[in-house]
Amino acid sequence: MSEDIKDTKLYEFAYHLLPVVAVEALQTEVNSLKGLIEGVGGVVESAELPKMRPLAYVIRKKIANVWQEFTHGHFGVLVFRVPAMAVPEIKVGLDKVETILRGMITESFPYETPTRRLPVAASVGERDSVDSDTQIASKAPTPAPVMSVEEIDKEVEDLIATTV
Repeated sequence: MSEDIKDTKLYEFAYHLLPVVAVEALQTEVNSLKGLIEGVGGVVESAELPKMRPLAYVIRKKIANVWQEFTHGHFGVLVFRVPAMAVPEIKVGLDKVETILRGMITESFPYETPTRRLPVAASVGERDSVDSDTQIASKAPTPAPVMSVEEIDKEVEDLIATTV
């Protein structure tokens, strides 16, 4: 990239590819999207392989002069860094890609991808042998200590005295 990294911004392109795109062709589609971004001087920082997802609503798209309705699409996200002035050029290029059902470019910010933590067993070898009932039972809350009315009144008076 010819620009300094401080002259660029981080963007995300979230998109749905047409559900008629074969699973075997998804990597090729992602590579062509990455090539479009890199062609204007961008750097793709993250790209996930799109996954088939149901849509929240029906999307209509005109394909070969025929309106078609879609209820599913391959959802994917590209995270890339590019000078702000290059975004309109990327948008024009993405609008020409016929396999994109819908897409949106948004300015992003650096973040760490959250990781899923596994429950901890007594030892690594026992991790597979711990059943879900044991894990749920071990996470049960401990009961709160029972206080008498006099103890509660004294606690309340002490709290009032310290705040006044």
